[in-house]
Parts: sequence; C-alpha cells; structure tokens
Amino acid sequence: MPAFTTILNLLKKIMPGDKNDTFNIQTMLNDNWDKIDAAVGLKNGNADVRVATTANITLSGLQTIDGVSVAVNDRVLVKNQTTASQNGPYVVQSTAWIRSADADTSAKIASGISVFVKEGTVNQKTEWRMTNIGVVTLGTTALTFQVPSQPGMAPLASPALTGVPTAPTAAIGTNTTQVSTTAFVQAALAALVNSSPAALDTLNELAAALGNDANFATTMTNALALKAPLASPTFTGVPAVPTATAGTNTTQAASTAFVEAVRVALAAADALKAPLASPALTGIPTVPTAAVGTNTAQVASTSFVQSATKNIGANNTEVVKNRAVWLDKDTRTTTTTYSAGKLTRVEEKDASTVVKSTDLNYDGSSRLSTVIETAGGETVTYTITYDGSDNISTITKAVT
Repeated sequence: MPAFTTILNLLKKIMPGDKNDTFNIQTMLNDNWDKIDAAVGLKNGNADVRVATTANITLSGLQTIDGVSVAVNDRVLVKNQTTASQNGPYVVQSTAWIRSADADTSAKIASGISVFVKEGTVNQKTEWRMTNIGVVTLGTTALTFQVPSQPGMAPLASPALTGVPTAPTAAIGTNTTQVSTTAFVQAALAALVNSSPAALDTLNELAAALGNDANFATTMTNALALKAPLASPTFTGVPAVPTATAGTNTTQAASTAFVEAVRVALAAADALKAPLASPALTGIPTVPTAAVGTNTAQVASTSFVQSATKNIGANNTEVVKNRAVWLDKDTRTTTTTYSAGKLTRVEEKDASTVVKSTDLNYDGSSRLSTVIETAGGETVTYTITYDGSDNISTITKAVT
C-alpha cells in the first residue's frame, strides 16, 4: 500500500508489501516533482508573506490585518478562516483576493511547506507550516497551519518557559499586553510606595489599616447603608441629638428635652397672665391714666377718677345753687330752706301738694353728707364720704 513522506508529502512505495500493486510511475513522479518544486518555491524570498491573519476575514478589498494596513499585491497568509478550506497564501486585491501563484493548485500545496511572516503585532517574524498529511484538494481540504516545534524553542501559544526567561522592560505606565518584567514590576511598586505615607507603604500596614478585612469594600458599603444622608435624612428608631442651651435660636436640631423646657417656661409665664375675657386681677393692678374728659370703654385708673371728681365737694353751695336755678325754670312752685347759710331743703309743689322734696344734710365739717330725694312714694338716699384731702371718695345710693 503506498505511503506519503512526512515533510513534502511525496508518494512512495513500501516494499515488499506493495510489490504486487500497480500504479502509473509517470503520474507518481510528476506529482512528486510538483510538490518538490512548490516546496522549493515557498522557501525562496518570494514565498514570504507580509502578514498573517489572526481571525476570520473577508477575502476581498484593502483592510488591516494584525495591525498592518495591507496594499494591493501584498502576500498574506490566511490561516484562521471559519471555512478552513479557504486557508492558504493569498495576494491582496482591491476586489476579490486571489491565491498566490505558488499555492494556487493542489499539487503546489504540500504538507510541511513553510511560510515566513515579516510584519504584524502578533505574528511578526514567525514561521508557519501547513500540517496536512495525505492527499490535499485545494478548495475542499481544510488547511491547517502552525508554528513548528523546534528543540529549545517555545511555541507562540501558551509557552511553558523554563530557566530565567527575559524580555524588554516596558516604560512605567505601560498598559498593554506586553510582557511585564521583574524590573517593570519593581519600578511600578516603587512608584506606588513613594506616593504613600510611611505608615502605609507596605501591604501589611495597609491590611492592618483595613482591619485585616478581606471584604473591606462590602463592609464599608454595608456600614454606609446604615448612615443617613446630609440632605433631608429620614431617621428611624429613637434618634438622639445634643440638647441646646436654653435660649438657643439657631438651625441646631432641637431635642425633646429642649422643647419641653421651652414649653414649661411658656406655661409658667402664661400662668401669670390674665385672660382677655373677664379677667380676675389680684394685687394692685395698674392701667394707663386716661385724659380728663375721656368718655370711652377705656379702663379708668384711680388717678382718672380722682381728677374727674376732685371739685365736686369743694363748692357744694354752688352745686346746690345751680340746681336751684334749674328748678326755678320749672312751672311748679319751688320752696327752698336755708340754715346757717346752707341749703337744707327744696320742695317742689303743684298747688299745695308737695311733688318732690330734697333734704340736704351736712357733717361737722360743713360737708354735704347725705341727699334725700322723695317723690312718687319713693325715697332715694345718696350718702357721700370723703378722704383725708376732703375729696369725695364714695357716693352710695339707696332706694326705699
């Protein structure tokens, strides 16, 4: 049974097992020479490609591949198509791409051929080998490419490095997929420590400051959730505030103790006030003294009363005389009686009938003390008292 070589996928006969097999020697030789020719062609400088794909692409037009903007006639290794039979070397066109001339037939694509990639962010300066074994039908067979493993060389994908691998040290602040060296890490840590106070420049000090709480962020979030906002807080439970001193008049929060103290003070002050309706005053209440002659609902003080009545008793004779003049104008007969120069009685008669009589009595100081008026069967007695200054203090009236 025939077999294929592992590098160039050349057809060969296995003896003595294949001694009875028949085959066309010309076809075998031509096929093998085509593969050799293709392999040699891909090894020369023209077999290099500018870039290699990193993902499925549209095989037409100008585009950016692995960070490189390709141009017309650039060679590109397409190796990541969803439909793997589309993989292989291509030449860029402004419309549909075409397969490169050294890989545009099944005979020219042989397992083990290598393609060198010149540029690209990921694939720069890498060699890729098609790994298909057996018969390859271009456009039908799924073509696969990988970086060949070599002794002492690490693969691009998930390399397991040993020893002391090194890499260029990135500048401080670099934030890309570039490999980070120990020098980069140490510089970053030094920059971090230099910006910290001495008491917080080690991880142990930071952990201690956070209370060695592995869930510090959650702890703080939960603690803040129990706090009231500064603006329009809604308290629950029994919130307490300091009690302001009496008389405080600011935006300070008032406690119940402050409010109760104010209430007690107001109640005590109110107890000393008289109601507006029917007040029952005690002690010696005072009021403003109205002007003499005032005749309103204003409360009269003792001073007002004294001023209004001051001259009533100082000239009793004149008062009586004035009354007598008024009585003289009446059409009835009036008879007056005097004793020791004082008017003592006035009678008003209608013919011989006494209609009204008025008796005036005086005390030992010659002050009018009582006035007794009798008329129509009714007697009205006015009793007058005086103070130490001979001013009338009271006038009482009695009807019998």
